[in-house]
Amino acid sequence: SPPYIVCSFVFSCAQVSLGKVLKAVVVMRSLFIDRTIVRGFNENHYSADGKLDLWTKSQYQVFQKVTDHATTALLHYQLPQMPDVVVRSFMTWLRSYIKLFQSPCQRCGRFLQDGLPPTWRDFRTLEAFHDTCRM
Repeated sequence: SPPYIVCSFVFSCAQVSLGKVLKAVVVMRSLFIDRTIVRGFNENHYSADGKLDLWTKSQYQVFQKVTDHATTALLHYQLPQMPDVVVRSFMTWLRSYIKLFQSPCQRCGRFLQDGLPPTWRDFRTLEAFHDTCRM
């Protein structure tokens, strides 16, 4: 079976495709992940001049939320003395979104809440939760 994550490195960025679910741009500064932008699989990741777009938010609320959660994940996985562990842990966490639209919330059991799937992933168990159910 094909790998779930396909990475190609452009300058100091990694473009990550997660099945046909989402694409993420992971911006690296030296050996550290600086930030991540998540967009839908069908969204354009390049600006009009053909350069990788590192700033434009997804047009979809679900991927804007995943981008926000990715920022929180980067804060959670901070280990300045072990950047390799950080990258591996973050990519494992990001890979858990392969079932973004197939995983029910672990608290309420529903697939949608306010029109959105469970966008939060627990950092330890990788279980899916809606924002309001994770507390």
